[in-house]
Amino acid sequence: MTEEDIEAKNQELIRAYQLTFNSQAGQTVLIDLMSFGKFRVPIEDRTDEGKRQVVLRIMSMTQLSTEQLYAAYRGKISPRPL
Repeated sequence: MTEEDIEAKNQELIRAYQLTFNSQAGQTVLIDLMSFGKFRVPIEDRTDEGKRQVVLRIMSMTQLSTEQLYAAYRGKISPRPL
């Protein structure tokens, strides 16, 4: 696989995350995952850290900022206009 192939595959994956989690339903799921993963509380064990890492992965792939997600988690705003 060439570097160009790898880059194209990475861009395709990023776009898939964006299509999934930038939708209204995707944002609802992401906010639920933040709650489930104890995103805003101190991490006490590896399981909780693993859950938190899933949310961070989605954030990085969708290019949502921590501030946007915290605001959505608090119910203040939608993380991204739909």
